[in-house]
Amino acid sequence: MLRAYAIYTVAAGAGIFAPIFVLWAARTTPVGASPVVVAVSVVLSLALTSALLASFLPRHWISTTSLVSLPIAVLGSVMFLAFASSGATYYIWLLVGIGSLVSSAIAGFVSATVVLRLAQSSRAPESGP
Repeated sequence: MLRAYAIYTVAAGAGIFAPIFVLWAARTTPVGASPVVVAVSVVLSLALTSALLASFLPRHWISTTSLVSLPIAVLGSVMFLAFASSGATYYIWLLVGIGSLVSSAIAGFVSATVVLRLAQSSRAPESGP
């Protein structure tokens, strides 16, 4: 039980830290620099974090993945809509928001499936001649 709480805490911490990091990176990026590198690194790091946490709690991969990726997905959607209402469209915010949500879900599902199959195959009795 304590292990599950610890994993949920780490997932929530990663989910809360990700928007803060993205906003900091967006603010400090020099003018003219491509934000795609930062966006892709955030999406991949959240996917790896989701996969790692899902391997510890494979039956609860949806909740850990949601804790990791929902805050950045909400931030990305809100920032895109805020800029779109002013006449500018920054699709990088949608890439970060929706990309992190989708990649985290895929990585969490794959990780949980692998862990559960390995556990099931280790429990299966050996059939011999």
